[in-house]
Amino acid sequence: MRVKKFALLRLFGDVNATGGRDITAGSSDMGILDDLRAKFGALEQSEPVEPPGFDVGAQPHADSDDMLLTVAPDPEPLLEGLIIGISYEDGGGHVSERLVNCIRLVDTPDGRVLWAYCHLRKDFRAFLFARIKQVRDYRTGALTEDPARFFAPFMSRAAPGEELESDLASHTTRDVLGLIGDELRILAFVAKADRYFDEREEALISDFIRQRVQQLDREVAESYDHDRVLNWMHAQQPTFEALERSVDRLSLRGEWELRALWDLSKDLVHADERVEADELRAMDDLYAAIDHAIRDRRAEMD
Repeated sequence: MRVKKFALLRLFGDVNATGGRDITAGSSDMGILDDLRAKFGALEQSEPVEPPGFDVGAQPHADSDDMLLTVAPDPEPLLEGLIIGISYEDGGGHVSERLVNCIRLVDTPDGRVLWAYCHLRKDFRAFLFARIKQVRDYRTGALTEDPARFFAPFMSRAAPGEELESDLASHTTRDVLGLIGDELRILAFVAKADRYFDEREEALISDFIRQRVQQLDREVAESYDHDRVLNWMHAQQPTFEALERSVDRLSLRGEWELRALWDLSKDLVHADERVEADELRAMDDLYAAIDHAIRDRRAEMD
């Protein structure tokens, strides 16, 4: 359910949008946003920026049958929206570079499989862990040849017959993402709306992470991997549907959580001292998702 168009401006206040026009609550110029949205198009349909050093290159061969998925899998909270680059060898022995949006991990008789949206094929694909040759970190471009270790902080369960990565940094990083993963996904949706992640935006989010971590026990606060949490957030490119799911889960904690996140999102948009049209659109989407979630929670209480 969508809220009344531009209702967010009553909360968002005065802004200066692309083109230098002042758009304020109650202003006759509010209709300019219609033209701006038409010009910039849908944010969730944009192609992601590739991680440093990544090059898909030409892929003339078709994918092997074991990679094909007939249905879109339900997303897993810690993996949804996570973008990585992988080098993958399919069942036919062909090696290719893929940019994928992670969705969930599935255990099969052949081993653990990553279900993801493949930007090369524009469709969902299944990637067997044993055939993933390399994983490239989205933020740094760093390569690892151990996918299980790369995914360890984002796994909620171990594969059958295996143990979940138990080193302290992975364990505590998992705890942090379990606590604030939805909040970071929402902030990434707003911060990346203009396709540019400013260092001032990162500083705000980094401070937010440190403040929220203090709500966990001392062991977690002192041993979690802050850079890995930031890397996870950098690798996020959530769709509106992912935004809705995160807002809905967050609403279960209480309306005050959503209001605090709304205020931080406003700070993010203003961080680089310029408000772009697609940032306004992202805030409009966030307002709609928050409004919908709050209405649902209140209806459940009636």
